[in-house]
Amino acid sequence: RGRRPSGLLAALAQTMRRLLLLPIRIPMYMLGLIFGPAASAPGALNTLSVQSGLLLLVLIYQRPEGPGAGPNPYRTLLAEVKDSGLNEDLKEKNLAYFSTLYDTLTGKLPDEWSILLLYSIVYHNKHFKQSIYAKSDVDTLVIPMLKMLYEQADLQANKVYMALVVLVILTGDKSFCDTLHNRLMIRDAEWFGEQELRDISLGSLTVVVLIRTVQKNMSKGRELHLFTNCLGVLSNMAPHAENIHPSAAQKIVELLSLLSAKHKQLYAQIPDGADAGGRQFDAAELGTLSDLVSLSLEITAACLNSKALATNPYLVYWLLHQREILRPFQIERYNDLVTSITNLLDTYEVSIQATIGEASGVEMVVAALKEHSKDQKVLERALNVVPAKFQYEEQENWPEFFIPYIWDVIFSLDSIPFLITEEANEELENANDAEEDSKNFAKSGVDDVV
Repeated sequence: RGRRPSGLLAALAQTMRRLLLLPIRIPMYMLGLIFGPAASAPGALNTLSVQSGLLLLVLIYQRPEGPGAGPNPYRTLLAEVKDSGLNEDLKEKNLAYFSTLYDTLTGKLPDEWSILLLYSIVYHNKHFKQSIYAKSDVDTLVIPMLKMLYEQADLQANKVYMALVVLVILTGDKSFCDTLHNRLMIRDAEWFGEQELRDISLGSLTVVVLIRTVQKNMSKGRELHLFTNCLGVLSNMAPHAENIHPSAAQKIVELLSLLSAKHKQLYAQIPDGADAGGRQFDAAELGTLSDLVSLSLEITAACLNSKALATNPYLVYWLLHQREILRPFQIERYNDLVTSITNLLDTYEVSIQATIGEASGVEMVVAALKEHSKDQKVLERALNVVPAKFQYEEQENWPEFFIPYIWDVIFSLDSIPFLITEEANEELENANDAEEDSKNFAKSGVDDVV
């Protein structure tokens, strides 16, 4: 008799836990098993697949309310999900097939709901994030998001922000960056219409697309989060950047050139702080620009370390070719970085002129740069710069962003069949008006009688 209550309480507790787990297990099961590559008819259960993902999003982004409310239990459960493919303990209840889940989500990219769900699982579940780091086919994840960034007209769209956040999180890992730069080659990025990009590493393709996004943002929206996240990804990748493609190297120097011209223009307005060309001096804009310049110089310098020099001759070539863009940066804040870069370029220039002279073709110069990267004098000038490492943390007021955003996505997909459409809403309003008129008529009749 003494043991019976504890046994009853234990059974009750186990039942309650199963009930709590049920809402999160169902969508995880649907996403991980039913809607993976093994699904019999492609797209046959697509609607249910999307609804499963949306259900999971709604659950994990609801904020518990009321006095003494603890953390969202579904977030806690999501963080505990482990890979069924690696876990041999059949008693473990909170499992999902990560491989199938990855294939399912990346197969739906860049659909907005799939980017949101990918972010949610990557951010909240370290086991799933580690499984991505171990993959050799991360191009299925990265390329759809790069293509979306390239084609997206509205850079203020939420899915742009979420895609960049996913890249910031993933590039925080050295092995992921190594995979991008050294293990995945793209034969032809045919969707990139501005130029031919063939035989380019995924890392270099990422550099090209992100710098293009920064350039576009500088000419249009000037969204601060876009600058921060794009350069954050590049900063995370820079220490591991090897074999930079000629187009990516040129893009890096183009960015420095753009910042150099803007920096020179703003600094020309400083002396009197007054009108310059009809435009008031903006100290906040100069502060933002200074941060961008500092980070861009760090990214460039990190690609010129002793290990990477011999593999990045095109970056050295373009810096030599346009070294005048560094002159506006020769001020106190950037002086150490700029001096280190120019000293390295001077050493290369002396070696090149002594070997092949001034009048030489691009490929000949690049070959000579690669050869001289092994010289002791050059290696002594190699830069040892580690740029800032960017990490992402959700803010305390995350519900203010995510909850409206998720419901916007749900309404835009029209994925809930009982949602009222505009036509149905008009009919309902007309019916309500008719009912109100009827009540008023009846009431007026009663008043007349009285």
